[in-house]
Amino acid sequence: MPRDDLQELISTLSSAEKRYYTNAKGGEGYNAVIFETIKGMEEYDREALIKKLKNPKLVKNLAKYKSDTYNDILRELRAYREDKYKSVDIRLKVWLTNADLLIERGLYKRADDFIKKAKELATKYDKFLTLMEVIAKEEELVRKLNHKDLLKKREELSREKNRALKIINDEQRYNDISYALYAVFQGRRGGNGESLKNKLDAIIDDEIMQDKTRAVSFASQYRYPQIQATYHLLLGEKEQAHQHYVQVIECWNKHVHQRDEYTEIYVGHYFNYLNSLIRTGRHEEYEAAMQWGKEEIKSKNIHEQLMVFQRLSYSELFYHMNKGNVERFVELMDEADQKLKKYEGQLIIPTHQAFQNTKAQILFFRQKYREARRVLHDITGNKDISRIEIKCCAWILLLAIACETEDDNFANIHRSASRYFRKLDKEGALNDFYKLCHKKLQQLDRAPIGDRKTIRQEFKDALLALPQKATVGLDEMLIWLEALVSCRSMLEVLKEWER
Repeated sequence: MPRDDLQELISTLSSAEKRYYTNAKGGEGYNAVIFETIKGMEEYDREALIKKLKNPKLVKNLAKYKSDTYNDILRELRAYREDKYKSVDIRLKVWLTNADLLIERGLYKRADDFIKKAKELATKYDKFLTLMEVIAKEEELVRKLNHKDLLKKREELSREKNRALKIINDEQRYNDISYALYAVFQGRRGGNGESLKNKLDAIIDDEIMQDKTRAVSFASQYRYPQIQATYHLLLGEKEQAHQHYVQVIECWNKHVHQRDEYTEIYVGHYFNYLNSLIRTGRHEEYEAAMQWGKEEIKSKNIHEQLMVFQRLSYSELFYHMNKGNVERFVELMDEADQKLKKYEGQLIIPTHQAFQNTKAQILFFRQKYREARRVLHDITGNKDISRIEIKCCAWILLLAIACETEDDNFANIHRSASRYFRKLDKEGALNDFYKLCHKKLQQLDRAPIGDRKTIRQEFKDALLALPQKATVGLDEMLIWLEALVSCRSMLEVLKEWER
């Protein structure tokens, strides 16, 4: 049974947040009754909720009261964050709301105190959109307080506003470029070689990318090298990408107050930095950086704990898989499984998919094909998959398992994969690697036993000849084929595998 919006929100709350809400309501009122009832549900059950409410008025207008409870939870969460974590964004909103309330009552000097506090904090954290709000309120107060140097003060505020507008505009342009590159990265729809380079060059063809001094605000200062890193990574220029990822992290580490306040954003960039160390073979640096991340990246709440777990755990799994440290990555996957259960329903979809993909790969390498099939079917049946290469890889691994085990269901799996691949091919989004695997696996399945060794070797040679070496599933297929050709287990091949 699907969740509804209210249950979905309640399921994301930490134990501390649930206690805070329960204590704030004191167990009284319809909000408390609805909250406590739904909190105990694994799946949303409208009939059970109606029985618990009893009150005919509440039952008749259940949709309205659930909506009220939803908004009430959000109000209490804002109060919780303000009280417990002193969030910059929450404090700024509260102070500006307080200023509005005081201005409405004619208490201009007290309102000015809140505006000054907001301006100081917004300036410290480069919150230029908020600064625009602050300046608007300052202009209002200048009029109401009959400032002695009214014209001079207005001119000063006008200059501040123009500067903030210019910085906001540049930040938005950096963001637009970054998101355009990310769309290419996610969909891999940009083609290959010269066509891809032309597409990427067109995306970054902006004067702000030619003049680094335009990166004034903190957000722009880390966005600039991040854009450069993504650009080079998409072109397969791993070393250049790494140098720019280093600059991103250096920028954050120079602004420790920003790093501590926006841990979720920082750990995302740290994840990219760790992966660039793996890609460029800096294994000692990676291990030191991973240890530093575990010790120094501090989480203020469960949601930040979740993000740190997602990023660092997945990177470490990826590292040990690529190093061929079989025992360690199996151990890490078992640890991750326990945490996945703990954070069930709270992981962002792409991260959950990445963990599922890694779990399937580990089961595949260990030749635990029954368990691997279950995970792979979950991936191929998931309509919310955002990274097409994860689903493509899942289809290829399913076909490989069916081929090796001589599964009578191979033809059905192949037809289902064909439908998905044809759709991608029409959109120009199907990688040559997946086309080759799809064709060769069918050929292997149909071939007489005596011809299979030759076909496997031809398949392996064709994979090695592909120009794109960073495709999800390529290593897995090469290891599988090498194990079959050399009559060894995949774990034995993995231990000596060089990427």
